[in-house]
Amino acid sequence: MTIERRLSPEEEELRVKQAELDGLLDQLSEKELDLETLHAEINAFFRTYNAAIYPKFAEAQDLRARIAQAIFVLNPTDDTRSESEEARSAADEAERDRQEHPQPPKEDQPGQQESFTPTVELRALYRDLIKKAHPDLGKDDEDKSRRHELMVRVNRAYEEGDFVALQALSDEWATGAGGPEGESVGEQLVRLIRQIFDVRSSLVSVDAEIESVRTSDDYGLVQQAEEARLEGRDLTAEHVARLDEHIEELKTKIEDIKEELLAI
Repeated sequence: MTIERRLSPEEEELRVKQAELDGLLDQLSEKELDLETLHAEINAFFRTYNAAIYPKFAEAQDLRARIAQAIFVLNPTDDTRSESEEARSAADEAERDRQEHPQPPKEDQPGQQESFTPTVELRALYRDLIKKAHPDLGKDDEDKSRRHELMVRVNRAYEEGDFVALQALSDEWATGAGGPEGESVGEQLVRLIRQIFDVRSSLVSVDAEIESVRTSDDYGLVQQAEEARLEGRDLTAEHVARLDEHIEELKTKIEDIKEELLAI
């Protein structure tokens, strides 16, 4: 007959605290997953949206700058000079933005929005890594920093939908994780209490960030695009069309100004 050793009060408390931490990590992993999924959805949408919009916006800004310059020639005052310089600066900035957001291949149409649809396996692996490698579980500043650097790579792999890369990061963590060695029961209790406090704080922070993202203008546009898609409309194409109309109006205005300049 085997007599099971009775746990000391400290060991019982240690088991209770570990269970509490595990429950909090389950919550945190779900919330971190929700937050990172929101970021990935927004980034996926804007990759194609910006590639379609920025060239049109840059063209419109250049036309505005040309109009402002022509107005200055027709009426050279300090005000028209300042307006011309400001318009040219805005056009230059718009052109830099355009160059930073290259257009998709010609076969891609504005309505073919990129979307983020993580697989069940990708989501599960991401949650597992959060529960194992989250910076809140670091035993010291150096360990927290190492975990933070890993999570940056984990988030990138998740956003790219790269299961192979995420699995490699999981394997990397399993190889080099290494838990605290030689801790007494008392030291383990202190560590768990600190980790519980840190994870609870992170839960509050992540909740606030999720709310901030969900109420942001960027996410609002993503939602509008999805609502339009369900109605059989293409929000990006509609915005491009509006810019095209505005560009034609600006071109007409330039032609009118040219006639005025020729009449001088």
